[in-house]
Formats: sequence, structure tokens, C-alpha cells
Amino acid sequence: MSFLKSLFGSTDKETADEKQKNEERNFDILKYDGIRAHNVYRFDYAIQCFVKALEIHKDAEVYEHLSNCYTRVGRLEKAQQALTEWTKFEPNNARPLSFLANLAFIQEDYQLTYDACKQALSLDPENPFLYYLMGRACNGLSNNPEATEQLSKAIELQENYTDAYLSRAHLFYEENDIPKAKKDVEKILSYDPENEDAIILQGDILLKEGKLEEAQTTYQHIIDSNPFNRDAYIRLGSLYQGQKEWDKAIQLYNDAIEVLPEFVNAFIERRKCKEATGDVEGAKADAEIIKKFTPTFDVGDAVPADYLQQKQNIPF
Repeated sequence: MSFLKSLFGSTDKETADEKQKNEERNFDILKYDGIRAHNVYRFDYAIQCFVKALEIHKDAEVYEHLSNCYTRVGRLEKAQQALTEWTKFEPNNARPLSFLANLAFIQEDYQLTYDACKQALSLDPENPFLYYLMGRACNGLSNNPEATEQLSKAIELQENYTDAYLSRAHLFYEENDIPKAKKDVEKILSYDPENEDAIILQGDILLKEGKLEEAQTTYQHIIDSNPFNRDAYIRLGSLYQGQKEWDKAIQLYNDAIEVLPEFVNAFIERRKCKEATGDVEGAKADAEIIKKFTPTFDVGDAVPADYLQQKQNIPF
């Protein structure tokens, strides 16, 4: 702080030219000291420098670094404010609008994401990322037809845009347009054969087609290649549970918990399986563990009071 104060010690005797030179000198010191602080993760000090620099005069690079610092320390509203000021300073620059759209998407403000993308595209109409982000925003706004349209534009501009293919494939899957979903998944895997998200969606499609064994093999492939993939455990476990193969499901969740000791959903699903097999004490033990991770979890609901009566209706 003493350093910052020392920069502003000008006297009334300064000429206009001298004052301008001092301001430029102070601006440069603040800007580049802020950048150095940013680069060594001293974000709070960097923010002080950048805010003071902008009080001297506006600068695109300072706005960019300031918004990044605010984002890194979790002050997203301040980051959004800095980006908005940057867009006013450079209304014909798509870059701050792109950053603003991305930040709004992180905050799940899909309308702002959409509006910022639309404005940015008027300045940079060949940017595939903006069409992709706009498509994601449309999906968040439950406008899936336009979401598909925008994602398709992103793919037209960048043929190997796997993220856009994946988002569009999920939309097709949700709309039960399985042939198109499969086609997009195949396209992704032609570019990136080990894309885990695409392989999991491939398993979901197989499951929807009733190809249970193939879906099981697909999910297991992900677990074998990456035992830290939580989605694969949940998908395969749900498949086992759907077939009432409780022992297989429990063993799968045991394996998941061994690798990922804080995998709460694995404990939750394992508890359900133990309930189904009549392991009341095991279900209670899992409920206690879940309670540690999720304080709002109702341990009393881990095993229903009328479990023995319910068990009479279980057909095995």
C-alpha cells in the first residue's frame, strides 16, 4: 500500500505537460507491477494496482487482467463489472464480449450469455466458439431448436469441434433422435478415440437401444482405462441395479469408493443396494458416512421403518 501511495505525490507547481508525463509513468508502474503480481498469483495486490491504473486512464489489457484476477479470487460480479466497462471502452471489440459471455455462462446467466454472444458475433461472425457458447446458452434457456442450429454453425466453421459435436449429440439424445446422436458420437471418436464423455454417451445410446451387454462393456471400458471417472461408475451401477444384480452393483461401488473415498454418490447408491438385499446394518453404516459428507442427509430415512413389510413384496 505504501508503494501505491508513493506514486501520487505530485505538487501544484507541476506544468500540464509534467503532470501528464507523471500520470503516464504512474500508469505504467501500476499496470506492469500489477501484471507481475498477477503472474505470481498475488491477485489481491494485482487488483489494487489495476484499479488504480484505470483511475488514470482506460486500457484494454488492464481490464482483461483485472477481470481475470477477480475471477481467480471468486469475485465474479466484480469480474463482470470490469468486462462490462471494457465493452463500453471498446464497443467494437468482440474480445471483452466473448469473455463476458463465458463468465455469464459459468454463472448460469444464460440470457446474458446469449445476448453477449449475439453482440460479439455482430463483430466477429466467423468465431466458432461464440456459436458454441450461444448454443449452450440456448440449451440453458430450453430453446433446443436454436441450440442445435447454433452448434451446427460452430461445426460448420470448425469441422473438428468435438465439444460442439458432443453438446449437439446430447441434444439429439434428449430428443430421442438416436441416429443423429450416434452419428455425432462417431464423429467425435473419429477425432478423439478416447473421449470419455463421448464413450459414456455411446453407452447411454446402447442402453436406450436395449443393448445391455454392449452398454455394460462400454461403461466398463471407461472404468478400466480411467478408474477415476465417476460418471462411468454411476452408469454401470444403475445398469446393474436395473437388472437387480445387487451384488455386482455393491462390488462396483466398493471399487469406486476404494479409489475415490469421498465419492458421495457411490455411498448413496451402495446404501440403496444394501437396502434391497436386506442388509439393514450396512445401509445404516453407509447413511452415517453420507451424513458426514452431506449434513442435510436424513439418516433416519436410510432404512424405512416398514422395511420388513416391504421386503415381502420383493420378488426374490
